[in-house]
Amino acid sequence: MQLLWLCLFVRLIACIRLVIDLFSLQRHQSTLCNHVETHVILFLGFLASAKSSTPIAAASLGQVYKAKLRSNDKDVAVKVQRPGVTNQIALDMHLIREVAPFMKRTFNLNTNLVDVVDKWGVGFVDELDYQQEGINAEEFTESIEKTPLAGVVFSPEYLEEYSTGKVLVTEWVEGERLDRCTNADVTVLCSIAMNTYLTMMLETGILHAGENEPCL
Repeated sequence: MQLLWLCLFVRLIACIRLVIDLFSLQRHQSTLCNHVETHVILFLGFLASAKSSTPIAAASLGQVYKAKLRSNDKDVAVKVQRPGVTNQIALDMHLIREVAPFMKRTFNLNTNLVDVVDKWGVGFVDELDYQQEGINAEEFTESIEKTPLAGVVFSPEYLEEYSTGKVLVTEWVEGERLDRCTNADVTVLCSIAMNTYLTMMLETGILHAGENEPCL
């Protein structure tokens, strides 16, 4: 029960941080340029056009836009890091770290919560390096290609020449949300997802934690 309350508390904190309004690329372009500096100048320069100023997807660390490259008219996905996200993460982790000893005493937990929070903080900060994220995606795809899942499971191609630490550019992959798939497709996709996790844990040793929306 104590562990349950702790999980609920942490989940509440996470939900609070995820309730963030979408930021418009045009409306906040000056803010982005001040925050990302030359990264956003590069981001705006290689694009022929953005499909929409409204993000295709958004989360706590960044937003994704669909755009087209000037060089070959190829559709790409462009993830732009949120302005001020580093400070937001630092504040969140500071608050959780401050309350961790209180939670440990209150629920008599036999766990070093401060150490756990510190490790979370390192993980969150690592997620801010979009170039490393691209490299990790390449390593994931290379490892999967050596298994029977080759050609079925992959990460979108990482376009390193257009990416920076705060702007990640990959190929655009058409897909369908799991909740909009037919029952037959859901069965197939769930089977693929399960096999993928088992393959990552038991065979490749490289874990991709983002298979929440598998696509055929």
